[in-house]
Amino acid sequence: MYPAMLPTPPPSPAPRRYAPEDRLGLVLANRLELTRVLGVGAYGVVYTAVDIHTNEVYAVKVLCKDGLDVRQLKFQQREIRLHHLASQHPNVVP
Repeated sequence: MYPAMLPTPPPSPAPRRYAPEDRLGLVLANRLELTRVLGVGAYGVVYTAVDIHTNEVYAVKVLCKDGLDVRQLKFQQREIRLHHLASQHPNVVP
């Protein structure tokens, strides 16, 4: 057979993209329940989360890795490091 006549496999299904609301009710680390979408950006979603043990309210940013190139992944890793450093500052309330 000529290459143009070879059968082609069916395309792989595209990865399922989640709507931000799909994660509402999810409990992270057996502690933080995602309760509301605060904002959606290019790299992720920020949620209101409630500590199910203490009822304290937090903001949780969930980063999206799907479809990112190496440069964008490095940008996300840098952002995570900066958030960690900022959380160590004495004027940041835990």
